[in-house]
Amino acid sequence: MDVKFRITGKQPELWEPLTGEIRDLPAFSFTDKTTVVPMKLEKGECVFVVFRKKGTPSSKAYGLLANYPASISEQTIAAPWNVTFESAFKTPAPITLHRLQDLSTHTNDSIRHFSGTATYTTVANLKKASKDQRMYICFDKIAAMGKVFINGKYAGGVWTTPYRLDVTDFIKDGENDIKIEVVNTWVNRIIGDLKSPREDQQVYCFINPYNPGSQLPQSSILGPVTFVTFPR
Repeated sequence: MDVKFRITGKQPELWEPLTGEIRDLPAFSFTDKTTVVPMKLEKGECVFVVFRKKGTPSSKAYGLLANYPASISEQTIAAPWNVTFESAFKTPAPITLHRLQDLSTHTNDSIRHFSGTATYTTVANLKKASKDQRMYICFDKIAAMGKVFINGKYAGGVWTTPYRLDVTDFIKDGENDIKIEVVNTWVNRIIGDLKSPREDQQVYCFINPYNPGSQLPQSSILGPVTFVTFPR
């Protein structure tokens, strides 16, 4: 989409509020009173466009791809995920997922109503980015928030769109240990307890807006996990 800003004569910059990254948007044009910038945002994504230095449009930078370069490669994790659970409430036994799924739809009641930290681990065979590239770990969505560890080192947290992290400095050629700790809310356990006899319930809410038939919030890593490489 083309976004118009009521300013001319300056270079647009993209400021990423989640990472602190600042970069020029090389493709832009002027009208009499505006600067037109081709932009691409995910649903719910928020960025800042800042004009602080003089600039003129370049004939060498045109269109959306100049501002958002296409990926060079994508490597999707195909290996199964081992999942363990930790909670102050009822804790399910560990499981292995050959395909990532919303845990609130699992057939096991204790998993479907789990509230706490679910730890996902796997080994991914990857090719690291070169010096003129950057690599990101990308998720469709994480519910509700996650911490990413690669080869034993903390790479960062993800909690909102666009659900991705720069992991360039953590990846090595060959096998990489991937660990993702996903925390959900306690709503799933609240609803689960409402279906249990009172003596088995572990959660108490002074004001409880839920009932046994309430919709469970999504929980876990949703969709595939992909490592995507872009030019710097």
